[in-house]
Amino acid sequence: MNRREALQRTSIILGGTIIGAEAFLSGCAKKTTEDVTTTEFISTDQISLLNEIGEIIIPETPGSPGAKTANVGEFMKVMVRDCYSPEEQEVFKTGIEKFENDCQKATGKNFLDLSTDERYDFLLTLEKEANDSNDPKHYYKMVKQLTVWGFVSSEPGATQVFRHVDVPGRYDACIPLEEGGKAWV
Repeated sequence: MNRREALQRTSIILGGTIIGAEAFLSGCAKKTTEDVTTTEFISTDQISLLNEIGEIIIPETPGSPGAKTANVGEFMKVMVRDCYSPEEQEVFKTGIEKFENDCQKATGKNFLDLSTDERYDFLLTLEKEANDSNDPKHYYKMVKQLTVWGFVSSEPGATQVFRHVDVPGRYDACIPLEEGGKAWV
C-alpha cells in the first residue's frame, strides 16, 4: 500500500469516528467576549511540537508535502479551541503536557531532540498505549485524527497530494480513474 492509498483509507475510516465530530453537525460555537481569554489555548512551542509529531505521522516525501508543511499544529489549535467540548479540550491540553513527560521518561530526551527513527518508535509506543486503553478520547488519538484531518483539508494536502478543483462543475459519479492517479478532494 502506498502513502496515497493509506491517506484515502484513513480518511474514510476516520470520517465517522473523529473526536469532536459534533462540529460537523452543529458547527463551531460562536464565542462571546467572556469566553475569549487573553492567554493562548496552546502555546507557540506546543504548536511546533504538534507539527513535528504530525511530520512523523505524515512525513514529507519527494513527491508530496508533509504535515509540517500543512501546519497541522495551528489547525489543531483552532479546532480544539473552537470546536471541542471543554472536557475534550482538557484531555487534549493535558495530553500534550503528558506527551513530553512520557517521552522524557521513555527515552531520556525531549521529543524534539530525538532522531526521526526514535520519534517514530516513541509514537508507535503511544499508538499501542492508545489502542490498548480503549479510551476513544485518548490524547494521542486526538492528535493523530487531527493530523490527518488537518493535512487532507489543507491547501498543500488538497492541491499537491489530491486532485482539487476550486469551482467544481456538475457532479458525475462515474468517472474512471487512471491507474496511479490522484484521488479527488
